[in-house]
Amino acid sequence: MNKLIPIVSFIVSGSLLLIYPLVFIAGIMSLAAVGGESFDLNALVATLFLILSMSYPITYFASLLTYVLKKNKSNNLEVLLISAPYIHLALTVVFSIIWMIVG
Repeated sequence: MNKLIPIVSFIVSGSLLLIYPLVFIAGIMSLAAVGGESFDLNALVATLFLILSMSYPITYFASLLTYVLKKNKSNNLEVLLISAPYIHLALTVVFSIIWMIVG
């Protein structure tokens, strides 16, 4: 695989970390507000969305470090490592849409 594609991909997915401090603060406040007497489907979807949105840096840095430190990368592993942050973002968007529908 061309060396420029992974670099650009990690830069684009890493640029989302610029707004992450605001997302983290909002997520902590929302997690504190989600609790209550009953735990229904709405609360479950909201909690999963908040956990996914707040754990994005873990996915990003794990895939970036694995990509950098892995010496012999197969093509399949390289594609998986490059696409892991995007898969994480797609799951976050899916849970956001489900939260809007259920809530």
